[in-house]
Amino acid sequence: MMKIFVFLCMIVFIRSHPLNHPGEENPAFDYINDANKDLDKENFEEGDMVKVQNAALKKDWGQWPNGIVPYAISTVFSAKDKNKIRASVNKIQKAAPCMNFVEYGYRASNVPKNHVEVIRSGGCWSMVGMTGGRQSLSIGNGCLWEGTIIHEFLHAIGFYHEQSRPDRDEYVNIIFRNIVEGREHNFKIASRINSLGVGYDPFSVMHFSKGAFSNGNGNTIEWKANPDLSLGGNKLSEKDIMQINLKYCGDVKPTITTTRTTKKRTTTTRTKTTTKRPKTTKTTKMTTTTQRPGKACGDRMGACIAVQFNKGLCRSYNKYYCPRSCGSCKGPESEKCMNLKDTRYDCQSRAKRGECQSRYRSQRSIIHKRRMKTQCPRVCCDRGELYRRPQ
Repeated sequence: MMKIFVFLCMIVFIRSHPLNHPGEENPAFDYINDANKDLDKENFEEGDMVKVQNAALKKDWGQWPNGIVPYAISTVFSAKDKNKIRASVNKIQKAAPCMNFVEYGYRASNVPKNHVEVIRSGGCWSMVGMTGGRQSLSIGNGCLWEGTIIHEFLHAIGFYHEQSRPDRDEYVNIIFRNIVEGREHNFKIASRINSLGVGYDPFSVMHFSKGAFSNGNGNTIEWKANPDLSLGGNKLSEKDIMQINLKYCGDVKPTITTTRTTKKRTTTTRTKTTTKRPKTTKTTKMTTTTQRPGKACGDRMGACIAVQFNKGLCRSYNKYYCPRSCGSCKGPESEKCMNLKDTRYDCQSRAKRGECQSRYRSQRSIIHKRRMKTQCPRVCCDRGELYRRPQ
């Protein structure tokens, strides 16, 4: 049963496969463009960014302190729709584990002053970066797609559209004759955007699709090297993930991409050190430097509790997400809980009711029987109850 538990947990909580639902193959901006076509253009920049500030994107501008993003979902959404929003937000958190999206009850008394409020208004739109206070993010009719939700939440944490970059004209052509009259301003360049050294990405979930704001006469934006190339994505691209990590995780190297591993500090140095690893502590250093946040030796998810009882599970993803349980790092007891993050707003109250030790016997699913340990691992760990088997 323990092996089944780990297998299911690793699938649900680690692997970031896209949700290939019918109709979700199109770039995210296709849905945004369609949903927002009747919105007042005077209130929005580039179609879905609320005009509340004119500052450009710097590395720390509009950044949520410590990568913690409190959010609340309006009660107008059904339980199914709320779960779709949560699952999409979780894709961002998995891509950048040093971030922490914490859900609170809608208009609850304990919601932090600065938070994102997900509402169902007209269209799909968001403010850019943390603006202070309660800031709205709309997932309206036609917007409830994974890529669209991710797109708007990336705006909320401080990201602009990819084709607004200063270097965009090196890669794409803007075909102004095909743009709806009065919408040409949506294709302006934001000269001060800082892409943090990451190359231009035609597949970014933040990139306009080829037909954005088209008047029906053809494409409005095309890839210079291949006009037939589809632009924009419906899930996080590798370069999206790199930028999120660089913005919120400092100099921590994203582990999901391969792009950064080809830069100067790589190949020759690594080939030289591979023969020395048995004689030195370099392997330990390499393991700890990829941990988020900082260098604390602690597991990153509650599902690691199963590894405590079966070390044979320590391989690939499991070893990365469970470094303490797998013994791939060493550190004092005080670091054990530091990398764990709760994903619910009511973890403290549930822990006080003894739910960290509850097996939820009425639930048939192995994961649900231990859901408190996976949803609220930090509070359970702080109480010394995460790694303790329920009686």
